[in-house]
Amino acid sequence: MQSFVTSDGLALPWHRWPLPGARGHVLVVHGLGEHGGRYQALASELNAAGYAVSSYDQRGHGRAPGARGVIPAADSLCRDLAAAIDALAATGSPMTVLLGHSMGGLVAARFVAESLQPRPAAWSRPVPRLVLSSPALAAELSGWQRLQLALGHALLPSLAQPNGLDPAWVSRDPAVVAAYTADPLVHDRISGRLARFIVDGGEVVRASAARWTTP
Repeated sequence: MQSFVTSDGLALPWHRWPLPGARGHVLVVHGLGEHGGRYQALASELNAAGYAVSSYDQRGHGRAPGARGVIPAADSLCRDLAAAIDALAATGSPMTVLLGHSMGGLVAARFVAESLQPRPAAWSRPVPRLVLSSPALAAELSGWQRLQLALGHALLPSLAQPNGLDPAWVSRDPAVVAAYTADPLVHDRISGRLARFIVDGGEVVRASAARWTTP
């Protein structure tokens, strides 16, 4: 399987669905606990519509290295997305549409929101078009859960716990849910640092919504 290398030297696996003469290139960022290979059906539909498609396994997911559901820094997933965008550009088939689902939707939205900051991070890149599918932009946490998150992030930020996601929420199609639960590359882990990124990232995106310019 092909891979690209992140800014900190991690090799993340590619999932590629090329199309000669494509009208554009869609880069898919997957959700929490899953992996890029689960987007085969979507890629087939997009290929039929004239788009080349790529996805990758985010760190701690799928066949990517690292502990499941763990990130070493708050912006690790955004840095990895920048590396993926750069890798596609180097192939001569650059990304023209960024599509993020669930946690991947948050990563994609937080990535775009960075360009609106007074001093964008070095990993900020232009995004021509953006599609968000059920993006995780507002974590509904009780006061007790927020306290647990604060303590976990402060004391054991890399300790992974069950993420609490019910597989039945994945789809209304029982066959899709069954495939999800049977997939050995799917996991249910999330660390305090990753949970903190989801909460904080959603707040940054929502705060910048009024200034959004990306189609």
